[in-house]
Amino acid sequence: MRKLIAASLLAASPFGSAPAWADGPVSLPQLAPGEVLLEVNGLGIVRTPASSAVVAGTLHGYGTSEAEAQRALDAEVQRITAAARAAGAGAGDITVDRIPVPNESLRIFEVTEPPAADAAATPAPRQFGAQARVTVRLRNAARARELHARLGGEDPVMSYRGPQYELEDEAPARRESRGRALAAARADAESYAAAAGMRIVRTLRITEREGFGFAGMTVTERNAGERIGMSWMRRSADPIVETIAVVGVDYVLAPR
Repeated sequence: MRKLIAASLLAASPFGSAPAWADGPVSLPQLAPGEVLLEVNGLGIVRTPASSAVVAGTLHGYGTSEAEAQRALDAEVQRITAAARAAGAGAGDITVDRIPVPNESLRIFEVTEPPAADAAATPAPRQFGAQARVTVRLRNAARARELHARLGGEDPVMSYRGPQYELEDEAPARRESRGRALAAARADAESYAAAAGMRIVRTLRITEREGFGFAGMTVTERNAGERIGMSWMRRSADPIVETIAVVGVDYVLAPR
């Protein structure tokens, strides 16, 4: 991902050295006459089959009394617990946390024809509610999507979010994604150097640029921005963990 090329005129400035860039407080060394500073970003994405998955959501129960609402919630908890057990979850993999509900604010609202002007107004019936947060960890990530669908039901937010897939050991994927990011940065730098009739003479800095903006990446490198967007969307559909590394590399170019 390309950012900018700074000419070595910076080296001839009265300050005696190139200024520190906004990416960090590190001051870069002075460039020799004819040298050019090139800043690039590299993107590395590694897709690894998930070793486990977490499915979480909120269950609700409603009724005309607190007891009835609680019974309805208990039935929902039993339904999801049974589904989780069928998907391979053990007793220790299922967590149920009850959530207090301000029942005094609950009312039943029905969309009907407006009453006649002379009809007596009737208060909305009282409704009680109960809810609980359910979290299930599955060692078989392939079963997570089905359980998530049962837990989410018709809730559009739950359906959009999807399960959270995890890796037992993330270190290998992190190493590979960083290696790919560095290789991508080097390839871009060599391409720029060749286009400018120059060559890479040394590397000044390698950094995971803090505050790196995906919006800026989308503008300057549309394909990379789309890849990150598609990667995020795929997380809810496939039992895959995508490890993404974005690395910044500063090179010094010199004439051939």
